[in-house]
Amino acid sequence: MKNFKFSRLFAAVLFVACLVLVGCKQPDDPTSPKEVTIYSTWADNVETYNAYTGYDCKITADYIETASYGKHNGPIYVAKTSETSGYIYYQFSQNMTGYGPGPDYEPYTVECAGKWCAVAYKNLTADSVQMCDAYKTYDFAESLSKAVELYTVDNGWFAGINTTFTKVN
Repeated sequence: MKNFKFSRLFAAVLFVACLVLVGCKQPDDPTSPKEVTIYSTWADNVETYNAYTGYDCKITADYIETASYGKHNGPIYVAKTSETSGYIYYQFSQNMTGYGPGPDYEPYTVECAGKWCAVAYKNLTADSVQMCDAYKTYDFAESLSKAVELYTVDNGWFAGINTTFTKVN
């Protein structure tokens, strides 16, 4: 009889432990493939800012194109922080042009090919999203894991996160 009670008690404890583990939300792995509604073409609400004649940002599984940093080919990694927010990580496929301080805004080459950047998004719906590129300096992350660690809203990289974009297609 003691073995029967112990077995039932052990089974009950094991069952509760499983429920606790299942209930704990694990952080989203940005390297796991997924289909997300953030993959689309987006325009902000200021038409004069539309960098690509009708849109400002295009995100697919194979490339990202932003008004700030241009088009970069390669896998796009998405880490959701909720059903409507998260981060998009990508590797620069080429160097880009930066601009010095005004009034001259002299162009110069930003050595960023092979480095990593991110876009933060929130309030994603079927037709709109608020998002922005990571920016404080042109000092980009050396690896995807460093980008995940570095580029967060709390770390101050996404000051323009409240800009609203509308889906173009």
